[in-house]
Formats: sequence, structure tokens, C-alpha cells
Amino acid sequence: MEQDIDINQIDEKELLEKAKDLMSNESQREIISLLEPYHLTGRLSIEGLKILGRSYSQNKDYDEAIGIYQDLSRKQPHEAIWPYCLAYQYRSKKDFQNAIKAYEKCLEIYPKWLKALVELGKLYEEVGFIEKAIEIYLNGIQIYQTIKPDRQKGLTAVYSKLCTLAAKLLSSIENRTEADISEAEYLFRESISVGPQNANTLYRLGNFLLEVGKLDDAIQYQQKAESLAP
Repeated sequence: MEQDIDINQIDEKELLEKAKDLMSNESQREIISLLEPYHLTGRLSIEGLKILGRSYSQNKDYDEAIGIYQDLSRKQPHEAIWPYCLAYQYRSKKDFQNAIKAYEKCLEIYPKWLKALVELGKLYEEVGFIEKAIEIYLNGIQIYQTIKPDRQKGLTAVYSKLCTLAAKLLSSIENRTEADISEAEYLFRESISVGPQNANTLYRLGNFLLEVGKLDDAIQYQQKAESLAP
């Protein structure tokens, strides 16, 4: 009973300041011990729930983190970040079905979130739904291409990744068509043109060009890749 009285008398602002100090030292278990009793009173703010959810997640207490992010999703149903965070917890538990549902909910709220499209596509790829993954990556690419140039600048890295992921899958289709081959080559080249020089992408493009008989181009990209990662 005395503990309940003490908790009820705590000033949350002071409590969160202590939690933030502990965050700098990555002291997740201490943060949880500090905030969870106050959370049990049902009075922890959105800011407090954010910190507690992050700490549970980083401490690999995924079930507890799921409860926090579900609560945040109920409190702020129009915030895409909460189902995104929820998806991470489910994915970490290998609960792919619920992870997919959470990413889809995130994109229902914010359809143009390219990072969420990358993660959803990768998840579909992981569970073997290759055509669905390609569809999602291509959707992300189309979204990027409709964004105004001044906003594209901060998204080139994720766009480059979408291009690479889509190209990799298109190039690996067993019964790929000429259209698949052309699109894969375009996307590999697009990824390289907008993104940082990535040796893996250069190698992939070089190997792909070898497969389709473009020997001179293939050697050029393989040499570039080797110069970056001998």
C-alpha cells in the first residue's frame, strides 16, 4: 500500500528526465524498472510510453513492447509510427502474419512511407511471396517518382534500395520475360545512378549483364565493384 502511495505522488516530468538520462547509457532494464510501476497506474503519458516501448524492444522483451505499441496505436490511431514499431516486434518474434498486418496498417495511414514499403516488401520476400514483394517495391519506386524534386533529395538512399531489391527479384525470376530483363537492368542502373557507390549492387549488375550476354558492360561494372571492394 505504501508503494502505491509513493508511485501516485511521483511527478512524471521528473521521472521521464531520469529515464532520458538512463537512455544515454542504454540502461534498458533500469528504465523499465523506473517506468513500469508508474505505467501500471495507467497514467503514463505518450512520451513515457514511447520511452518504455523502446526500452522493452531494445531489451528484447517483445511481448511487453507489443502491449505498449498497441496501447499507443489506440491512443493515436492516425500515427503510422506505432504500427511500424509494432511490426518490428512481431517480426523479431518471427510472427510474420501479424508483422505483415502491422506494416499494412502503417501504410494504410501513410501510403507514401517508402521505408515501410521496403520493410514490407522484404518481409513478403522472406516468406516466399516474391510477386507480392516485387509489386510493393515497384509501388514504392512509382511513389518516389511522383514526389517533387526538392523532397526526393532526402529519399534517394531508400529509392536506390527499392530499385536494387526490385531488380534483384526481377533478374532471378525463373521464367523471366524480355520485359523483366529490361526492367531489371534499368532498375540496377537507376539504383547506381542515384545512390552511393555500392559494391554489391555493382557486382549484381555485372553478373546480370554477363547472364544476358552484355559482356563489355558486365566487365566494366565488375571492375568498378572490385575497385570498391577488392
